[in-house]
Amino acid sequence: MFKDYSISSNLANRYNAAAWKTSQNGNTILILREVKIAGGKGQPDKGDMILVELDAKGQLVQEFVIWTPNEKEYLLEDPRALVLNNDQVLIGLTAVDQTVMKPYPAITVLKSTAWQERLPEVKVIKEFGYGKNVTPINSNTFLFRGEGAENNHRLIVFGFDGNQVNLQGHIQFPKDLAWAKWRIGTTMPPVWINDHEALMIIHGITILDGKFIYSLGRAKLYKEEGQNYQIEVDPMPVLTPDHFLSPDGTPLVEELHPELRRVVYACGGIMKQSQNEEEILSLFVNIGDRQTVEVPFSFSSLKIGWWN
Repeated sequence: MFKDYSISSNLANRYNAAAWKTSQNGNTILILREVKIAGGKGQPDKGDMILVELDAKGQLVQEFVIWTPNEKEYLLEDPRALVLNNDQVLIGLTAVDQTVMKPYPAITVLKSTAWQERLPEVKVIKEFGYGKNVTPINSNTFLFRGEGAENNHRLIVFGFDGNQVNLQGHIQFPKDLAWAKWRIGTTMPPVWINDHEALMIIHGITILDGKFIYSLGRAKLYKEEGQNYQIEVDPMPVLTPDHFLSPDGTPLVEELHPELRRVVYACGGIMKQSQNEEEILSLFVNIGDRQTVEVPFSFSSLKIGWWN
């Protein structure tokens, strides 16, 4: 299932990448957070958002800053991108209120997959209180994890049509997963297999020896009648920090916060085809809040075992 990965110097100190392919030339667009120095105790890690364009061989085409933090504005992070039928790109974001250092869900829309401008105006969603991991699952439906222990294994589902926000329900996750005992959350938007079932890559966090350990797993998302959703989660993770160790057991990438956590995380991925026309889900994986790597998975293998 987990094939290989490649580390690009263009993606050093850049992580949590939204990803999509352009309809114009098939290149890959990434929006990443760039943080070179960790924030102090009790302070957020601040950094620009960078647009990176890669060609079919993963070579850099261009890059430039699309958003820069401002002390008077929200801090934006963790984008997740969904391409719509009209070639626009719907982006879910986390907007951190700097007056209280708390996150809110946020949304913006890019006018095309070939968009190459400053980040447009962001709509901050305050109707449900604090929360993060905002993930679009269709043109007007979103998931996010609210603040508070009651939401550690629960996602909030809401609708937004450009004007009104409405609560649609919740998705409850299991609490007994060894790799996600403390908390669970989203990564990239789900990949729909048909009108009712989607493959969903998720992240989980557990606490070990006083550190938060992040892993990636897989789940099946069911859409039922109306706006109801159910989830089924594979009990085994697909990626953990131990997948990114050198032969002597040391991390390949130094953690941004080594005293606090070991991180494997993702905000984006794209579907590709291999040379033998096998479907590949290529995840852009954050290692240690320091580096982004592209990790290709056999899409059919991701469904084997627990899917049927």
